[in-house]
Amino acid sequence: MELTKMIEMALRVPSLMGFERYLVDYWLFYDKFHIQLLFRFDNDYGALVIRGPNIYGGEMGLFSLAVVHFQSSRVFRLVYDTPVADDVIGYLNGDEILELLTQIQKLPPREL
Repeated sequence: MELTKMIEMALRVPSLMGFERYLVDYWLFYDKFHIQLLFRFDNDYGALVIRGPNIYGGEMGLFSLAVVHFQSSRVFRLVYDTPVADDVIGYLNGDEILELLTQIQKLPPREL
């Protein structure tokens, strides 16, 4: 099965709305319940999206999202000072993930 379709099924959304182009890494574990997606946008912000038993809402099959900022092509850190989020956001469904990805993508580049 194509990766994009697998992720759409996991998020329970009909389309990734073009966000698949920003997916820089992913982990889909054998049991199909554990998923980690890492997105990076042109503004050097991104998101780490996780579903698993030890995250907020994981026991209900929901997701958590953390806003990240990339320092280099593969080095990033969680950030807690954006208008999108000041902490990890849990208990999210697929549609809410796509809305947050849209907001993160629109953030202005971070001042260093």
